[in-house]
Amino acid sequence: MEGALTSISHKAVDLLAASDYLAVVFFFESKGVGSRLAISIARSASFFAEDKSESKTFYLVGFKKTERDATRLLALMPIVSGWRGTMMFMKGRPMRWEWRIQQVIECYVKSFSHTHQEDYCKSVYEYGGPIVTSVISIRMPGELVFQQPEQEQRPFLILPCRQMTGWKIREAKEAPDKKSQILSHAIEQNIDVCPMFDVDRYKDYPCGHCER
Repeated sequence: MEGALTSISHKAVDLLAASDYLAVVFFFESKGVGSRLAISIARSASFFAEDKSESKTFYLVGFKKTERDATRLLALMPIVSGWRGTMMFMKGRPMRWEWRIQQVIECYVKSFSHTHQEDYCKSVYEYGGPIVTSVISIRMPGELVFQQPEQEQRPFLILPCRQMTGWKIREAKEAPDKKSQILSHAIEQNIDVCPMFDVDRYKDYPCGHCER
């Protein structure tokens, strides 16, 4: 079995080093429910290899950064993720198949349906409180009249991913800059595994209309 695993591992190393692959999955044959379906899905991926040692068969599957392969990854992982020995790698990192990863991949698949894929991915994040100014005028001595407050647009960011939710910009002097905070959050939440994520697409509008 060691020799077979070594053969598969060499192929896995090549796949992990390839920048055009979204995910690499390794799993063993199982007698569980969905085994035939899992193997059928795996065979339809861009890369598929199998090996056998004694009576144990195992598979190495590579999914490219395409709508077709991402859809197949979504179909395969709910079946095999709970099987003993299953491993998945994205961006060279070992990953557990969980709802957050699934959400990111589902979003990536949806982005292909948009006329402008990058526009689908972007989201607007408002930070800081609203800037409100009140105008007071005097009509008669002792009589104050409050006019309708004028509210300026709040500062906002254009974020490179619509999955970036549930966080706040830290504006303390010792805090990292906004770009670094965005990247840190994306890595922490595994959002950066999406092929469409590019931190350089973020834009900052600190006064609501002027870009920085």
